Amino acid sequence: SWTTKEAGGFTSEQLTALRRVAPPYARIGEIFAMRRTAATLLDTYVGNRAGERIWAGQIRRGHAEDMQAAIWLSDLRGFTALSDRLPAATVVEILNQYFDCQVPVIRKHGGEILKFMGDGLLAVFPIAKDGGNLAEVCAACLEAGKEARANVDAMRYPSGEEGERFRFGVALHIGSILFGNIGGMSRLDFTCIGP
Repeated sequence: SWTTKEAGGFTSEQLTALRRVAPPYARIGEIFAMRRTAATLLDTYVGNRAGERIWAGQIRRGHAEDMQAAIWLSDLRGFTALSDRLPAATVVEILNQYFDCQVPVIRKHGGEILKFMGDGLLAVFPIAKDGGNLAEVCAACLEAGKEARANVDAMRYPSGEEGERFRFGVALHIGSILFGNIGGMSRLDFTCIGP
């Protein structure tokens, strides 16, 4: 929509000009809106770093870069028994709460979530190519682990008299990884591979 501060409103010439520019302007606006939506979807589903690489066209199977990183792999202890005992909708609620205990602290400390795998979470904390921030990344990763553990320890879900209590395990590793595309010919996953 268009507005004017002129007391008499738009003149006939101005209205004609606005009608003339509206269709191409709408197309440009649509392109920007679609790009913003695509960038948001990529960031939401594959993470910022991977999303940027996918957006830049790095979508071939096997296309990967060497990277030094701290790797975070966590899972909810007793998840199989929990999912056998509770309705699926309840399990999803618990998983969402459980991931909320980790995702913000991982991101706060410089990590990027790569994927959720059932009750598992895979994240990377990139290390500078020259390794200059190695100690800083290690400290950030350990601090994120402590905060996530405290969050999970405090998590409760109403069930029975006392409610469900939760524990999680996290494996951390630092080293060289390949960060990129892997998968079948028509379905790829952006992930990290390494020891």
